Amino acid sequence: NNGIIFTGYPVTGSQDRMMSSGSCLDSLQDGLITACAWDSRIKGEFYHQTAISVPLTQVKSFINDIKSLVKIEPKSLCGIELHYGILMRYVTSSPAYLGHEYEALEFDITYYRAKDPLTPRLYEDFIEEIEQIALFKYNALPHWGK
Repeated sequence: NNGIIFTGYPVTGSQDRMMSSGSCLDSLQDGLITACAWDSRIKGEFYHQTAISVPLTQVKSFINDIKSLVKIEPKSLCGIELHYGILMRYVTSSPAYLGHEYEALEFDITYYRAKDPLTPRLYEDFIEEIEQIALFKYNALPHWGK
């Protein structure tokens, strides 16, 4: 890396050097020049993202439970981000410190939130039910950083 353009692999380094939205300075002197997208002082991103890793052996049953919820309220997933929906990705087991002990499928759910913190998200109860089913019924793990 020459400091301007990425020039090689592997992609490793300190976490604070890998952020994609810049840093979040809390000083009044920064003039909001370096505010990150989730900074409450600006009208930044208005979505919430959650990610849950479900053990691969439990994925089929978990998806069937989601389908059962959607039958109760067919529009319940309409608040999810239009282009991403529910992103699913495979996660292999790893002996690494923050790795998974088992193979899993990670469900990344991006959904909109209101600018007003007192306004509930669209179909918030259904999204939270999906999270609770995953965590308590299927022993899923939340993403470490979300």
